[in-house]
Amino acid sequence: ESGTDGLNARNMLRALADYDAIGYFCFGVDNVLDGEGNLMEDAVLFVESFRSVMSLLPLIQKYQGTGKIHAVVEEDYQMNQSFEFEDYIGAVPFIDMGPLSDHKDHRHTRNPQLTAGRPRHGLIIEAGPQEFYLAGNFHLFMVPGSGPGWLDAMKMSLVSTPVDYLTVEEGYLTESGEFVPTRTRNGDEAVFGSFWATPYCGVVRVILTP
Repeated sequence: ESGTDGLNARNMLRALADYDAIGYFCFGVDNVLDGEGNLMEDAVLFVESFRSVMSLLPLIQKYQGTGKIHAVVEEDYQMNQSFEFEDYIGAVPFIDMGPLSDHKDHRHTRNPQLTAGRPRHGLIIEAGPQEFYLAGNFHLFMVPGSGPGWLDAMKMSLVSTPVDYLTVEEGYLTESGEFVPTRTRNGDEAVFGSFWATPYCGVVRVILTP
């Protein structure tokens, strides 16, 4: 049972990924809205975290307890977070990366009032050595696990050996966990081993080349 502040939004992600929590109850959930039914500013991060979790719920249930669910949680004064996957090393930088996509695409133009200054957060589900599902608000940079090491993953667009991908798609999961793609990314939307998610683009599935 938790309140609706930013710290509890981060704790929820940790509880699911690291401690196999089976539920997370929001106390006073009606307080996330003002008298006119608008989302309160201090509850945005919590609502975004819930949105990310719900979008991945079928896979969370499938992979719970396997160590394949990873929480992206930005702490105060933390520069980055690294991940050791089966065949890759990942890193999420906690710096302003600018727009997460081309502003010419109206579907991904960020609303500064909703996203400015938001801590990076979300979930990464490792469904296979080359298959990843992302939801939240972050950039994930990846390099081969047999490569130079995790420090190179933090070079971001300067990575000399970025991973190759087969597909990067946005979509949603059915109740049975089947991924339904609604949009395929290409070109500058997936280069240099960088894959990004926002709370408003649904689930992102990344399939890398073996």
